[in-house]
Amino acid sequence: MTDFIPQNPLETALVAALAPTGNFNDFLKTFVQSVVYAPSATDVAKDPSNFRPVLFDKNGEPHMLVYTARDRADAVAHVGPFVSSLSVSQILNAMPTGTGLIVNPDLSASFSMGATGLQRLALSVQRPAT
Repeated sequence: MTDFIPQNPLETALVAALAPTGNFNDFLKTFVQSVVYAPSATDVAKDPSNFRPVLFDKNGEPHMLVYTARDRADAVAHVGPFVSSLSVSQILNAMPTGTGLIVNPDLSASFSMGATGLQRLALSVQRPAT
């Protein structure tokens, strides 16, 4: 695995959160306000309702692949040649029940969240803690 060189503020925050002294919960606050890049098997510019994300099976649960920088999505261009920028809040609101998320698969600055974790994250965004 090659070194991960951050390309934007979201990636810088992710690297900091994954460090031994990092705070991943603080990172999630930044993450939900960010934009990520989702590869699709179909051209959503022509028909947004035809979005077909790249899915990966993780322990029997489908996970949608997203990336924190546009050019990183080229890693799966063979199955998802069309890339859409989506806000994480859009993803949280539209994610089908039972689907998780993998951010930056196969990179050193990556993480995944199962369907239950995504549901909790979506609820925390809808009802912020007081």
